[in-house]
Amino acid sequence: MINNSLNVRFAGLNRYEAVKTSKPVVQESKPEFQQNSAKTNPVAFKGWLNAVSFQAKLDNPQDKAMYSQISEFIGKENQAKFDNLLKTGKLLSNKSNDGSSTLQNLHKIMTTPRADGLDNKKVLIETIKTIENPMIINQNFGKIPDLETPSILANEWFTTFNKGMGFNSKLAPHFNDAKYTGPFIAVTKEDMNVEYSGTCVASSIEFNLADRKPAEFTRLVASLSAPEMTAEINLKYNDIAKNKLEAVETLNSFGMDHSSVDFDTVKVKIRPDKNALVRAKIQQNRPDNNTRSLVDTIMQSTFMQLGSANTYNTLLDKRNDDFITDGKGLAQFEVNTVENIVDNDVDGAVDNVSVVYQNVDDTGKVTSYNYDYNTTKKQIIDTLNSDKNVIMGITELDKNNQIVGNSGHEITIIKAEEGKDGKTTFIGSDSDDNYIGAISIKEEDLIPKIHHAELSAKALPKDNTKPQGYVLLDEFMKLNNNNVKAN
Repeated sequence: MINNSLNVRFAGLNRYEAVKTSKPVVQESKPEFQQNSAKTNPVAFKGWLNAVSFQAKLDNPQDKAMYSQISEFIGKENQAKFDNLLKTGKLLSNKSNDGSSTLQNLHKIMTTPRADGLDNKKVLIETIKTIENPMIINQNFGKIPDLETPSILANEWFTTFNKGMGFNSKLAPHFNDAKYTGPFIAVTKEDMNVEYSGTCVASSIEFNLADRKPAEFTRLVASLSAPEMTAEINLKYNDIAKNKLEAVETLNSFGMDHSSVDFDTVKVKIRPDKNALVRAKIQQNRPDNNTRSLVDTIMQSTFMQLGSANTYNTLLDKRNDDFITDGKGLAQFEVNTVENIVDNDVDGAVDNVSVVYQNVDDTGKVTSYNYDYNTTKKQIIDTLNSDKNVIMGITELDKNNQIVGNSGHEITIIKAEEGKDGKTTFIGSDSDDNYIGAISIKEEDLIPKIHHAELSAKALPKDNTKPQGYVLLDEFMKLNNNNVKAN
């Protein structure tokens, strides 16, 4: 029997039921999200480095030269944020997949060609701003200017026609040949007006990288914003699944471009869909207020493309497959897979475990939990205490424990604070709250609504219980194999 958690998608579509306002909307059926005031509830935002005890120094002559060149290039108005990267230790961090430092990758962004239409200086400044304060990461799409709409629609028609007729299958990788019904496509100006973004998963993964692994974040930006718009990640097969055979099967099922490095290691190439560049250039040159940066656009498009098996279209914020009926967001097993690929442990220690908490029936009702309230709370706190953030999916439940709209929202928890009453308040990031700052959520408002979470293996009991994330992946593989046989 397939666990119906497979069908729960994480698109962030239930965050607001009305038109978005300048402040988060709080409803009775939602966790109680509160903005943190710098005056009343300060949040120490340090990521994985301690800004108080760390004394960063530019001792290497090459580092000094790169630092000076970047400082001159970005201008005085951006110098304070750049200096803060040095003070907090983020600039010299080399916790990246290939051992390159944040400084080296920023220098690469400055000195090497960018993709057509992207400006080195703007990409560099946006990257610096993001890793200096990841709370600015946003999932809200900007509006496509009216003057550019006709040419974009014409190009979309042309590429779809060519792929549908078999002339050039590489032109439109986000379209599925099996779904093609004719030379004309149902894409309109209204379709490209993305009011509610489904990239909450991608933005949470982006936040986690910017916060905890700035060197890897800048390495990916440097590669994904380059002309090839492709980044390579080396990781262990057992970072993907419990054994090599299942890892390869997973990579193939998701249509990932991969090759073996050695018996234990695989190289995966990741890239955004072709329309990510269209949106990125608009966000670079004519961004609307409170919308994604060009860096957000490229990173989130890449992670959505990776999780949707190359069917995602950034123009529409939709995927073109049968798995999610309305094409929005990612399912939990897809979330788990993307997180394992992107947030791999570069030091070789396998520590990420995806845990599913809610059991969901055919109607979208939460029927039971895999762990009780206190155990769930302890696992989250233990993971935070192991110096990791917790990326989690939450569902909005009605009074009958029915998931509203059969979808959830992805957020990142970075800190836990215990009050005088013994109750815990969780501090985190939400990229869809129209607020640049941390959110705080009371434990009683959060824990019952956690569908899944990416935890440290150290936070889980050392018994023979199979991690729920693997159970879910096993069921997906069985479902996928049955579908192949049926066809």
